[in-house]
Amino acid sequence: MSLAVLAVCRICRRRIVPEGEPLYPGVVRHGGRGLCGLHARLSDPEVERIELARLYRREPSRWMKRAACAPAHVDPEIFHPFDHDVETHERARRVCKRCPVRSECLEDALETKDAFGIRGGMTAPQRARLAKQRKGDTP
Repeated sequence: MSLAVLAVCRICRRRIVPEGEPLYPGVVRHGGRGLCGLHARLSDPEVERIELARLYRREPSRWMKRAACAPAHVDPEIFHPFDHDVETHERARRVCKRCPVRSECLEDALETKDAFGIRGGMTAPQRARLAKQRKGDTP
């Protein structure tokens, strides 16, 4: 009997196994996109909203309270645009550019493998490339 665990669901954090593998206590079927069978039925925007809500529910670190994006007058939606609107990305980057905790934000995004939005002045693909470069630089 194989006890291969593919991953954990990005939403419910239950262990998931690939199709064809036997189920055992505490695991569920893989539904695709890093989600269990139940949550795979959600659309990508719904999954993203749930993940963002989880991210913002966590206890803010001290540096988060000093962030340029923390005040209520800054629209948080500019950091998580659903389209590739260049103007929106530039507005977010301008806020990040003047942020006193930009490096802490970027490091947190890299550490938590945040795959959405603009953090530390970088988009998710830019952060992924940076993480890959750093991984290649380490012995």
